[in-house]
Amino acid sequence: MPGIFEDNADFFSRIDYTTHKLPFYIVGVAFLALTLIVEIPIGYFGIRSSVKIKKRLMATIVAANTITTVAVAIIERTIYKGHG
Repeated sequence: MPGIFEDNADFFSRIDYTTHKLPFYIVGVAFLALTLIVEIPIGYFGIRSSVKIKKRLMATIVAANTITTVAVAIIERTIYKGHG
């Protein structure tokens, strides 16, 4: 099985290597992106009429979700070893 950085490795063999050989955690950058994509519209459109400064609302939603995701990622990596 080719390593993740070998030149002759195709995309799927690199994904296979990553998921089977390296530690795997659920919370990561993709999790944060998905959270922001889903929660920004829900939070923003849900409470925008109650807020005077719309940019601050957007920044608050992004900051709160980022802090929460990073905290959960740290907790996950502290408690679990991943698989590998």
